[in-house]
Amino acid sequence: MRTLLFVCLLWAGAAMAACPQEEVAVVPAHDRPPYLETTGALMAALAQQGIAAHIHPPEALQNGVCPKLWAALGSRAVTAVRRYDAHTPLVAGLILDRRLLQTSQPATGVLLPHPPQRLWHWLRLLFPTARHIVLLHADSDPARLAAIARLVRQARLRLTLLALEVPQGNFARLQSLPADADVLWIDGQAFTPDIARAILMAAYRRRIPAVGLSRQWVEAGAAFALDWDYRDLGAQIAALIARWWRTPQSDPPVPQPPRRAILVLNREVLHHLGRRIPKNLPPETVLLP
Repeated sequence: MRTLLFVCLLWAGAAMAACPQEEVAVVPAHDRPPYLETTGALMAALAQQGIAAHIHPPEALQNGVCPKLWAALGSRAVTAVRRYDAHTPLVAGLILDRRLLQTSQPATGVLLPHPPQRLWHWLRLLFPTARHIVLLHADSDPARLAAIARLVRQARLRLTLLALEVPQGNFARLQSLPADADVLWIDGQAFTPDIARAILMAAYRRRIPAVGLSRQWVEAGAAFALDWDYRDLGAQIAALIARWWRTPQSDPPVPQPPRRAILVLNREVLHHLGRRIPKNLPPETVLLP
């Protein structure tokens, strides 16, 4: 019995030596520009607060990483971390779905979707005469859909909900867009490029302004969208890490939306729709093309 206990202690000691403790392990899902920019800002902000951090690609986790806290950027990174370690606190960033955090506890994070109220502000400013809003959604958070519906109904406007099956892409729904629709508000996270192009083409042909999901949607033909300041996202994620770091035994902080938004407008589409671009836009506004 003593021999068995001694062997177990030796094994545990060897495992700890092979997996040195570190403060924060940062796991970016990809090496594309948004991830690189967010990661760089995150590392710089943590360094300013005296919190040591190291970067680990998702595929390298099996080599032995034992942080006090994880920072996972992207859903692929969150999944990889939780497959490797199901218990250490995790702060996520660059993810679309709050439900991923709910299945990754203990976890919190900065979610990519902008608050519906923020999008609603610009929709009403750009299209003040709109009376019929069509909300086209695919795999959206039910709570988010309910929040959007409340905004539209509180303004005493008409709302039509259209659910799009993705990835099958029920294109018949696109052909049945209401003839009197004034704005097509697109929400969700599972749109393929082909489906996105079909949605925007259907809206363009019917002269219905489309509210896209990102700058890429505006480049493809949406009237406007809210994009992200990735450096500020990195700093915001770092602030959330520091807050949890100070009280590690507490419950995870509440997930947050992005602090900042960058308005992106498609001048060609707005001209096609006979809409004028408002004056006094934020200085960081992007006008395309």
